[in-house]
Amino acid sequence: MKKMWTWAALALAVVACDPEVLDGDWDPIQTDQEQLTFGQAGGTQTVRMTNYKSWWLCEAYDTVAWSETDGWQYQGLVYPEEGTVYHIAGAWYEAVIPEGARNTLTVTAQPNPGTAPREAHVTLTVGDAFKTITLYQH
Repeated sequence: MKKMWTWAALALAVVACDPEVLDGDWDPIQTDQEQLTFGQAGGTQTVRMTNYKSWWLCEAYDTVAWSETDGWQYQGLVYPEEGTVYHIAGAWYEAVIPEGARNTLTVTAQPNPGTAPREAHVTLTVGDAFKTITLYQH
């Protein structure tokens, strides 16, 4: 009986030290693009994830800045629609992970009525891996 416990303890120690078994050891998300640039007229573009089959939306925001008194401050922070992780809408863009193509992100930018450029960031995840896609519009 003592031998059985020794072998069980040894097997547990080997598994606990194996980095492939540890949570949080996900490969970084790889995409065919890291940013999308839209003209003043807007339009639709896609980003494809190349190393996983499916991802989901976490959040999107326009800008982020550090404040000594308030910490990180996100402007225009939005989350996916309630009940889904496949759709998110900011003030001037919409991001969708289409059904049947869960490794794709489709972003539609509305026309820019002004002359100031716009920027936003869409964060996606797979397990413990995250990827932020930056959106620019002139």
